[in-house]
Amino acid sequence: MLKTWLKPQEWSFDRFLLWIAGLMLLGMALLVPLQSDTWWLLRTGQDIVQQRTIITTDLYSWTNQGNFWPNHEWLTQTLMYLFYAIGGFPLLVGVFAGIIVFTWHLIYRSEKINPKLAILFLTLGIVDNAKGWSVRPQIITICLFVLLILMIQNRKYHWWIIPFMLVWANLHAGFVVGMVLIGIITAVNIVQRQDVVRWLAISALSFLASLCNPHGYELWLFTLNSLDSSTYAYIEEWQPQKFTKFASYPYFLLVTVLGLVWYRRRYKPSTNYEWFLVLATILFGIMAFRSVRQNVFFDVLAVLLLFKIYAVTPYKPGKLSAFEPMQGVILGLTAIIAIGLVIFSWLQRTPLLSPAILDSMKNCPGNIYNTYNSGGDLIWYLPERPVFIDNRFDPYPTDFMNTSMQTEDNGQYQPLFEQYNIECALVEIGSPIGKNLQADNWQVISQNQTYQVFSRP
Repeated sequence: MLKTWLKPQEWSFDRFLLWIAGLMLLGMALLVPLQSDTWWLLRTGQDIVQQRTIITTDLYSWTNQGNFWPNHEWLTQTLMYLFYAIGGFPLLVGVFAGIIVFTWHLIYRSEKINPKLAILFLTLGIVDNAKGWSVRPQIITICLFVLLILMIQNRKYHWWIIPFMLVWANLHAGFVVGMVLIGIITAVNIVQRQDVVRWLAISALSFLASLCNPHGYELWLFTLNSLDSSTYAYIEEWQPQKFTKFASYPYFLLVTVLGLVWYRRRYKPSTNYEWFLVLATILFGIMAFRSVRQNVFFDVLAVLLLFKIYAVTPYKPGKLSAFEPMQGVILGLTAIIAIGLVIFSWLQRTPLLSPAILDSMKNCPGNIYNTYNSGGDLIWYLPERPVFIDNRFDPYPTDFMNTSMQTEDNGQYQPLFEQYNIECALVEIGSPIGKNLQADNWQVISQNQTYQVFSRP
């Protein structure tokens, strides 16, 4: 395989640049973080495997224990735990990094355009997209989102969309965005009066296939209702884009580049697929403006559309040449640096909750309190003590979530702590709650660089 890639008739400077870009993407993907979600996903996957049943009740919090939990990620949880059981965190992270690389490889292969332009557009998309990378089901949904777009583009895969949606509906509630794509292409075909029966049938059967999950139609109701939750106002990834936020700049840059390219090329959609791609990009661009969480979908659509705009002009491959030894040296150094940075980063990773903090929480004589972002770690590292709250979000009543998030935001802990008879509290150092607890003479019984555990005086 390598010899084929290095033959003069196969090699060019453009391909050299693509190898460099691919190595850099792989290095970035291998640095995908383990977030709070990762830990409760693993715990649930472990329980599903060991109990041989899909978990649909809350087993992990003492404030909501035993109540219904619309667990829409059960298949991903199971797969994550199996990967972890086989190869630990290196394999788990490696699998998710592979999904990321595969996703962007699919986008690169979607159209033939100048590789230098391809690298530029991919870079713009990846820089914005990387903010949403972590070891959680959203990575799988991004990949499935791109796969569905490419299936829509290729007529021979149209009927495979139906079983595809069945699987997606058990991997993650993000299948709803897939149904949005199917709705857009169906509407386009109705307007154009082409393949109307085909797409109406695919839409209806895909919807029915999505009902084949542990919750049936209730998963749809839950997903649609959750889009209007007032609690999102307290969660960073559900915030709108802001010109004053540095993290929003890649989104605005991608929008600007897309607009300028569209204007400069005077692009006019001609096929049903092109109209679908344009409408989907506009829709998800608006959604991304309203919620940072939707960035990941807009990014891939924007890059696919940029590729499509430039695919109108036939691409002439660059001059072929022999593989230069210096290019091999640069590729090797790039690979070594990427691997070195990944290894160094992994060696620096330490659990957010130290053994001393876990012992303090475990030995607390009464009810424990923890913040929204620390619950996932506790579920994995301290399974014998159910959490107060965690970022599963789904099982908790809206009033409880709002009260908890407001308490974290303003630090006025007294009403909540009295209501739930809190004896010990795990909070971030310097947080509003932490400052107020210290001012009220709660005792710090353990701490690390990030968290403190307080005990009632």
